[in-house]
Amino acid sequence: MSSSTDAGTAAELAQFRAERKLRALTKPEEGSDVYHLPNGVFGFTYAPGLKEVPIYSVQHYHGFEIHKLENGQVHVVGFVTPEEKAQMDSAPQAVKIVIFPERWEASTALVSVADTRLQPAKKSVTREDGNPFRTLVFPA
Repeated sequence: MSSSTDAGTAAELAQFRAERKLRALTKPEEGSDVYHLPNGVFGFTYAPGLKEVPIYSVQHYHGFEIHKLENGQVHVVGFVTPEEKAQMDSAPQAVKIVIFPERWEASTALVSVADTRLQPAKKSVTREDGNPFRTLVFPA
């Protein structure tokens, strides 16, 4: 099992952040719950989908990227299979997906999912290969 983090992925994510006009989290903001941070920031966490999501300025191995948009909406950014992405975009009901923090095997499609569409996690993300976040995604 392997992940694929490369220059192309880094450039894609940097462009995505720029389009959203996000700034990096500052050191004094680190460890804060994303819901208590100012709008327009991004950071990283191991705890996507939890009620309180502490985020940090540096991405560590298998950490998820979190965006807090200018409108205050919080998004989990990650990778799913192209089939899961198609289901998320078109299904009239909730769909089960597995989001990875980096490209992992067949999970190569970049997604940004509003936390309001995610089933809240009951516990932290498991520490399996690739650090998958298994969740339900509800229709937009």
